[in-house]
Amino acid sequence: TPVYVAAMKGHAACVTVLAGGGAAPNIAAKSTTTPAMVCADNGHADCLQELAKCKTKLDVNAKNKKGMTALDKALAAFKAQALEKGSEVWVTDE
Repeated sequence: TPVYVAAMKGHAACVTVLAGGGAAPNIAAKSTTTPAMVCADNGHADCLQELAKCKTKLDVNAKNKKGMTALDKALAAFKAQALEKGSEVWVTDE
């Protein structure tokens, strides 16, 4: 969908326009990845904020075929970035 492509490419301005026009933020690609997940994968926090403004409520509990949510993907991306910089990262469920 257009909103998925804009989110994937990090075009926050496009996501803003699409969100204002009633874009559906929860439609997943064939891989079951939602626009929110692709934002998280690519570190596009600004796009994720715009997705949250869509008229349709953003489904943050949606899971891809691997059982991961957008939050899971964001945490994995953060951990990978921190490890690249030489940091130790501990994530718990508490």
